Amino acid sequence: AAPSAALRWRARACEVGADGTCAATGRSLLVKDVSDADRAELCSVIPRLIGSRAKGAEFRAFADYVRERGPFEYVIDGANIGFYGQGKAVNDGAKAAAAAAEEADLPPPTKAALHEAKHARFLYPQLDALLRAVCARSQRVLLVLHVSHTKEEEMDPIARELVLRWRQAGVLFTSPAGHNDDWYWLYAAMASGRGCRVVSNDEMRDHHFGMLAPRSFLRWKERHVVHFAFPRRANGSPELAFPPPFSSVAQPHGEGRWLLPCADSPEWLLVEPADEGGAAI
Repeated sequence: AAPSAALRWRARACEVGADGTCAATGRSLLVKDVSDADRAELCSVIPRLIGSRAKGAEFRAFADYVRERGPFEYVIDGANIGFYGQGKAVNDGAKAAAAAAEEADLPPPTKAALHEAKHARFLYPQLDALLRAVCARSQRVLLVLHVSHTKEEEMDPIARELVLRWRQAGVLFTSPAGHNDDWYWLYAAMASGRGCRVVSNDEMRDHHFGMLAPRSFLRWKERHVVHFAFPRRANGSPELAFPPPFSSVAQPHGEGRWLLPCADSPEWLLVEPADEGGAAI
């Protein structure tokens, strides 16, 4: 029922602890995960976005692979981790190559040459360190890596050894040439259900992510993406940042109250019926 026009409200800032407890009320915030039906719908959309019939057949084979080998507890976005921290180096290298070609009055670097330079910046030991950290938590792990990063002739001995080890451990899936590997790790994570998380720093704001149902996808992303970092200290282990044990969305808070997250502050806003004579909004 609609609230009475005479009902008065008041709002006050409050803190929410790391465990999701509201300091003002002592109550715990709720987790708002995507429903099973919405997740199934997201999974069904991905194959339709793949493209050609041939690509669709390859992706269906992957879906069968996930059903046979899954569900997984962790899916790792291999490219995002291998290139972590290398963006500036890749861009600087491309600019330097273009400047050198111009100075020598030569044609600018080809796309193939730039791709090769970018590939050389892929840090296999960095990816291996994160994979080890995740495997220490679970044996149900899938590493998705585009096939372009597994070509032996383009890898140094250390990279070849690591890729071979991942294959032998049964954790590596290589997405085919001509396919966007994002669809593969995303599908594997969604198809694995509520208990699965993706390890990636990808904010998933690209156009192709926008082709998914926005509301359901954003809710899924908030609850199922684990971010990572590599500390600067020598031999520092990868650091994983898990989603908090509550959802940062407006939610009912009992006794006619609501908690609203603040966009520009870690504080929350507690909105509640005003007592007689209390301050109201």
